[in-house]
Amino acid sequence: LVESIISLEKLNLNFYEDNRDYHNIVEILENIAIKLNKYEDINIIFDTEEEELYCDIDVEQLERIILNILSNAIKYNKVNGNIDVVVKDKNEEVHIEVSDTGVGIPKDKVDIIFDRFERFDNKNAAIKEGSGIGLSIVKKLVDALGGKIEIKSEVDKGTTVRLIFKKSNSQNNLEQIYDMQHLEEKVNLEMSDIS
Repeated sequence: LVESIISLEKLNLNFYEDNRDYHNIVEILENIAIKLNKYEDINIIFDTEEEELYCDIDVEQLERIILNILSNAIKYNKVNGNIDVVVKDKNEEVHIEVSDTGVGIPKDKVDIIFDRFERFDNKNAAIKEGSGIGLSIVKKLVDALGGKIEIKSEVDKGTTVRLIFKKSNSQNNLEQIYDMQHLEEKVNLEMSDIS
């Protein structure tokens, strides 16, 4: 929580170190989904029609965004619920959709869900934890990376979070190797209030 608050304050002060590079988004998301499938009560399904979609992205921040969204999808899902992670090729954009079968977000909360410390309690959620700070950080990170975030939700039916990033228009860039060694530690940190 302390680390999240510090991160949010840095973002509020525009203290953001941008380390974008040329990466295959599909590979990154697939590896994150595989790592998270160790949480037995939730079934995470990764789906894409493309093996390679490239963006100029800060991998560390993308991981943080995705892990936070997936953490919420687990916390606010129903027991034995499903989470679908879908990557779509949309012309000049890459769309990443994380959909859950969870408790959903009330209509009056959807527009303010990115506000700091905004959260809501639901007795049907699988895990009743959360500080209400994660999605505020996610929104600021997505903005810093030049992306967009959209949320659609219906109470008792689930939530879909869509991330939109521009495809790389660099033709001569070499793909950066995705270093997964640190991913286990990041997953354990982000999911510490779930496991």
